[in-house]
Amino acid sequence: MTALQPRYSGRLLGLVALMAIPVFFYAKSFDLLRPLGTLPLLACLGLCLAGSVLMRRLYTNWIYLVFIAYSGFVLLLSLAGMMPEAWTRYHDNAAAIRHWLAIPSLALATTLFVGLFTRYRDLIVRRALALTVFFYLYEQGILYLRGEDFYWLMYDVKNQSMATTLTLIIFLFRERRPLWMDLGLILVYLLIAASSSHQILALSLLALRISPRENWVVIGVSAAIALMLILAPVFAADLWSLDRNAAVRAIMWRDAADAMVQSNGIGVGFGTEYIRNQFYALGLGDWQLVSEGGDSRLFLSTHSAIYDMAIRLGIPGVILAGGWIASIALAPNGLSAIGRKTYAALSCCFIIFAAFNPVLNAFNIIFGGAMVLAWMQVIAVEARQARRQTSAADTNSLPVQASG
Repeated sequence: MTALQPRYSGRLLGLVALMAIPVFFYAKSFDLLRPLGTLPLLACLGLCLAGSVLMRRLYTNWIYLVFIAYSGFVLLLSLAGMMPEAWTRYHDNAAAIRHWLAIPSLALATTLFVGLFTRYRDLIVRRALALTVFFYLYEQGILYLRGEDFYWLMYDVKNQSMATTLTLIIFLFRERRPLWMDLGLILVYLLIAASSSHQILALSLLALRISPRENWVVIGVSAAIALMLILAPVFAADLWSLDRNAAVRAIMWRDAADAMVQSNGIGVGFGTEYIRNQFYALGLGDWQLVSEGGDSRLFLSTHSAIYDMAIRLGIPGVILAGGWIASIALAPNGLSAIGRKTYAALSCCFIIFAAFNPVLNAFNIIFGGAMVLAWMQVIAVEARQARRQTSAADTNSLPVQASG
């Protein structure tokens, strides 16, 4: 039983969990089901909305609600053609709606998964290692069927890999074990990590396992990532010899920063392209990530939630997105040592993946991000419940002054 269960009946949580299971496996099979078009995605978003209605609230904080409201206002201006222009050349209203839809969808999916994880929390914790192995093999099976590169490695940060990472973190910090066992598991993760996001997360998990000060690890990881996001666009050409993927992303981040500056800090709104699709600074000539006439041209993001919001919503969007992430980064008071470790690990996971991936605009990662946020919400709710119980116990133990 978790702290949420006294608030919701078992029947309601069972219904929400039943709605969440197909969404979860749609997310795990996203690349395999993607050719079926938007109908499965819309069905999943409908389930997320229905689940949120049943839960009678959105499991997010007020900063994200303001973020949704502000982005909705910018969407209206974008559809009316009232947003400033920058270097962007394209605009499509249907793309604008899809760009914006990702932002509230993250909160809806998080709420749905809160119901799922609350209902099956104990089972997930007990079987975390088995689930991690199953999810990993399932993900690799999809890569094999699609003939993808990096077979047997953790490369792309998508819905599939984030679910695997979630259960791995739950297993790592669910109980105290000999240090060498956890270090061995983290080393295995590091060896199969084929992208900077997974590698940085593996090192963060190592630091959390060793350090007794979880919040300082989260602060250190956040500061290092913020520095990378600021400096990478400046030294994009120098990065080419070290990490070509990072250099390409740095150019895309530079494009977003240029658009924000050219729009006087307001952003260009929704419905335009995210990047110039030009990489001359890296000595690549006319090489492009996607053809200019391709269907995905308007959806190829900067691969950073922060820079995605910079080009779309300008300085206000960066402040809201960054402020929201900062507001959920540190573990709440009232948690056990295991709870603090797990929350901090999930916080590092979300911060890293949001910094280097489009967790606020791409549906191939939004559901995975929602899974991580949902488990953090379950932990946070339990902490609030523990604080209330402690406060009530302290109140009941106060001495009563005799009258007379």
